[in-house]
Amino acid sequence: MPILKKTRCLSTKEVKTHELIELVLKTVRIPRSTYYYAKKHRGRNLDDSQIIQAIDEIRQQDPKYTRKYGYRRITGALHDAYGFKINHKRVLRIMREQDWLCGAFNRQKRKYNSYKGTVGVIAPN
Repeated sequence: MPILKKTRCLSTKEVKTHELIELVLKTVRIPRSTYYYAKKHRGRNLDDSQIIQAIDEIRQQDPKYTRKYGYRRITGALHDAYGFKINHKRVLRIMREQDWLCGAFNRQKRKYNSYKGTVGVIAPN
């Protein structure tokens, strides 16, 4: 039984390489998709300096409301005003690293307690 399904469409040199990769991945027990993902993203450097600068400019526009812009609002502003195609998760990561997260809307005064006291009549045993 061949390891590759479409061995006829590949050249003989590629077949040997793919079979070797498949064999190694089976012995190491790593999915094929993980191998190709790592291969594709190897050596990729993310330069966040322009994004950090743009986020800082957005935050400095109104210093009174500096902490009220959360990552979702910042992401929208980056899309609209600056034309960045950036994921909200990347913005969230950058804002966590810079300690710029919004803290205005998630205050809880106390822990939730559903106790209502003694309600109703306690029946005699």
